[in-house]
Amino acid sequence: MAKPSQIESRFTEALIVLVLLTFVMWDPLRVLGSDLLLRIGGTYAPGLIISAEEDIEDGPKGNAVWFHSAVYTFKTIDGKELEGVIQGTGRLRSDLQHLNAPVAIVVEYLPRYPNVNRPRDGQVPQSWIGLMLRAAIGLAFIACWVAVLVIGIRKAAHKIGRR
Repeated sequence: MAKPSQIESRFTEALIVLVLLTFVMWDPLRVLGSDLLLRIGGTYAPGLIISAEEDIEDGPKGNAVWFHSAVYTFKTIDGKELEGVIQGTGRLRSDLQHLNAPVAIVVEYLPRYPNVNRPRDGQVPQSWIGLMLRAAIGLAFIACWVAVLVIGIRKAAHKIGRR
């Protein structure tokens, strides 16, 4: 049987690893949550890309790496006008490279939380299998956090009970 100091050491190590994984996984988990919410309860609205730009930088191997961003606006069902930004790697679509006039797109958003939105124009929705796989990974990550918290609370209660 493991000594209490070994158990505490393993618990501390697991907690440190989990905290580091949280920093690494935070953005993918946030995106996964948005994807699921938009897939389940999203609605569509017409929008406009009002500005777009691209930039090139030297990559780690001396190659060119392109980055782009675009600003879009849309109106919700209740008439509220919102603005969003999309960023990515690679070149801009050819019709956005020299943008002289706004370009029409379709924006998907959550009616109750319209700040959760994304352009849908030209994007192929992710398959349900891929979405469920990402959801399973996210749930496993959350289960690890819950397990570590439960173990920590049990240890603390055990120490208090011994006093």
